[in-house]
Amino acid sequence: MSNDQLFSKHHFHQVAEERRQALTREIHGYDAATVLRTSTDELTAYFQERYLMRAPMLRTAEKYLLDPPREITKRERVRDSFWSDDDDEYVDRTRNYIAFTVCIPFEGDPALLDVRPSSYSFSTGRSVVAFVKGNEIRLPYSEVVASAQQDFSALYEKDIASIETNVQNLARDVESFNAQLATLISAQLMERKRVAEQSTSIIQSFKIPVRKRDDVPATYAIPEIRRAPRIVEPTKPKTVAVEPTLELEEYENILTIMKDMALAMERTPSTFATLSEEEIRDFFLISLNGHYQGNATGETFNGSGKTDILVRYKGANAFIAECKFWRGQKHMDQAVDQLLRYITWRDTKTAILLFSKQPLTQAFVKAKECIVRHKHFHSEHQLHSRDLKIAQTVVGYRFSHPSDGDKLVYLTLMGFQITVAPTDAKKP
Repeated sequence: MSNDQLFSKHHFHQVAEERRQALTREIHGYDAATVLRTSTDELTAYFQERYLMRAPMLRTAEKYLLDPPREITKRERVRDSFWSDDDDEYVDRTRNYIAFTVCIPFEGDPALLDVRPSSYSFSTGRSVVAFVKGNEIRLPYSEVVASAQQDFSALYEKDIASIETNVQNLARDVESFNAQLATLISAQLMERKRVAEQSTSIIQSFKIPVRKRDDVPATYAIPEIRRAPRIVEPTKPKTVAVEPTLELEEYENILTIMKDMALAMERTPSTFATLSEEEIRDFFLISLNGHYQGNATGETFNGSGKTDILVRYKGANAFIAECKFWRGQKHMDQAVDQLLRYITWRDTKTAILLFSKQPLTQAFVKAKECIVRHKHFHSEHQLHSRDLKIAQTVVGYRFSHPSDGDKLVYLTLMGFQITVAPTDAKKP
């Protein structure tokens, strides 16, 4: 979370409505045969697990200082006379500050701390600066030293109380949403089963046998290119508690498709150098949809945010990726955190596509440093595809899942150079 003010990016009613719409779309897009053969109770439990909100709960009793408080000396230009706006009334003065950061651990979904509850408590007199790092809220302070007896505890205690009030308000919103979820799921499943029964009845009513056509021109042989992800289906036919998982071979096929698309971008730099992350992402979606029958989407709500690239199969997430320009290690750390926030417990195949307008070698080395020092980093993962193994800027890793330390997530870092080609010198 990069914003320095909590509860400021979205309104709860907007997030709740998007979640309801996503739930409705997933139910009505679910495989008809699976819907008909699975009990409503099992399906309801499955969708509740996917769409329940988990409100943050602060552990204020466990608050601590990130580092020992330290003194900072600043040379500043301050107003000499409070009532004057004349530039001559400003003077340079040396001021001493005490800098420290208070950390508050919490449980629950960190993305909800970006959401403004329906009842919002404003802090009077000053703006509370705070940000989320992992599973804790951090409040940085830099306060002028006014006296030897100065006590800053009242300052941060007031800020914590303000945050806690909004967290409690948010929890009430979440409780109300969760209480209505079962009713919404039940109604949508009933409608989906009704439509599935109608569709099945219509399909079964066809009496004419299906025969493969041999007269289709070769130029229209799309099935050889377009493909659905190769999925390992769960072994229990009457439950949806276990989701299908994408095979590693198919995972590497997706990575290869994106690598080839990015190499095409590198070969025509003037076309892509001025594009935004979203515009570049759209080219990958076009390429992936050519292979995966339109199952690749962009800016799709998943986990606690909207991910850049999502490949789905029968309502299950097969692959998730984020596209980022290299802007330094701080932004790279945020990119990894963002990707891990966007995955649910069942999502295990991911990638970060890193584009650099600076020399790629140095940027990629620094990006890899960010990966291996991340708190959820587990180990490197050896890619098996020859195309990926020989690529100098494609590296596989395994991460511990943020919500389950015993579950592994595959994350592949892919680096590409996006630079405007220099104008050729005129020949003599």
